[in-house]
Amino acid sequence: MALSIKTRLITMGTLLAVVPTIIAGLILSQNALDKGTDALVQSTKKQLILSRDLTAQSIETYFSFIEKQVISLSQNNSTVAAAKAFSDAFIDYSKDSTDEKN
Repeated sequence: MALSIKTRLITMGTLLAVVPTIIAGLILSQNALDKGTDALVQSTKKQLILSRDLTAQSIETYFSFIEKQVISLSQNNSTVAAAKAFSDAFIDYSKDSTDEKN
């Protein structure tokens, strides 16, 4: 089965056009896939870093608020009096419990 020169030329021309196009398409699609993956990884990293920073800021704000409350309560006369009364009551309780054992 001999092919004519015209058929051979058309077949070779078609192969010369199609094969490089397929190879270039595969290379470009792999390159695009790699770049897309890198872009998604970078985007995810940025989102995680932002979330981490916001959480850290929220925690710092919370502890600052609690610290201010502790300072405010420690300077309150009622709190100071209650702490002193608690200390005295604790000492009295210790004495009462030892007296009851004897």
